[in-house]
Amino acid sequence: MIRIFFTTCVLLCSIAASAQDTLKMFLNENFEVVTKNEPAVILRKSVTTKEGYHISYQYVDGRMIETGVYSSLIPKLENGPFRFYSKSGQLYAEGTLAHGRMSGTWVYYGPDWKDTVEYPVNEILLAVQRIPGSPKVQPAQEQLAEYVRQRIHFPGRMLKVPDDREFQVTFVPALKSVGFQGQNADDELDFRYEITRVLLDIPKSLLPAENGTGIALNVRFVHPLIVDTATTVNFTEDPATFEGKDQYHFAAVIQKIVRDAEGLRNQRETKKVTVAFRVRFNGKTDQVKLVKSCGVEKLDERVLEAVRNCDVWKPARLEGRVVNQTFMVPFNF
Repeated sequence: MIRIFFTTCVLLCSIAASAQDTLKMFLNENFEVVTKNEPAVILRKSVTTKEGYHISYQYVDGRMIETGVYSSLIPKLENGPFRFYSKSGQLYAEGTLAHGRMSGTWVYYGPDWKDTVEYPVNEILLAVQRIPGSPKVQPAQEQLAEYVRQRIHFPGRMLKVPDDREFQVTFVPALKSVGFQGQNADDELDFRYEITRVLLDIPKSLLPAENGTGIALNVRFVHPLIVDTATTVNFTEDPATFEGKDQYHFAAVIQKIVRDAEGLRNQRETKKVTVAFRVRFNGKTDQVKLVKSCGVEKLDERVLEAVRNCDVWKPARLEGRVVNQTFMVPFNF
């Protein structure tokens, strides 16, 4: 990842040194310079006196990667309209980068949706700071965590590096302050910026009633370039996991939830409920179906409900793509 960004910086320096109004360079998939006969990517530059350097990356077959305006190339400074594209060449995100930061209105595009969001630059930059003192912290409620999951977007500038990211975050609503555990790496800034945008927009109804209380939550970004929403597998060498473990751990968790809810202890006769379900590419469960009843309808329904509500899976991967995976799991009581 570091090599890719270093290579990009070298390329931009080369472009800045060029006296030509237009320039074409040939790159491989790691954005390293190659000969004209073996490129995967073409970089183009044009200069306008008012806006600056217009830079575009595209595959040799015409699929766009990104295009945007730089006011400076040494040092690199994005300052103008930008567009980022998925690997299929479809528009993924468009908006303005002001002095290297997402600013104002941005639009994100999915297979069948469009989301328009606002980036209040000053508020975001003020919020990304260390948490003052030692506030009382509580885990995020599921409704709040779901709100964040539904609204977070993978940053457009990071699409060139297909890699999932996860962050541990503490948010103090009363102070509008956001803290992140771990080092503040340069290639993580856009992720932190995006998380902060979403947290600052959480409705008051989802926030703790106690003033000054902090919220702890994990935020995971799944790279949109490697998500295959159409493929569903029964088996893969990199299967879906629940809390970092397999479906047997998931069964144990569900069994405990149901036992506690129903007050089941030391049953003379074991009851088995077999359920089929799918773990989607976004970690949620769907297509939950009863395969074999235990003979007690209330218990069957309680198990089905628990499976539907457990939507914190890490999805399966197949050949580098995030895919859906089906399971059939017995639950014993």
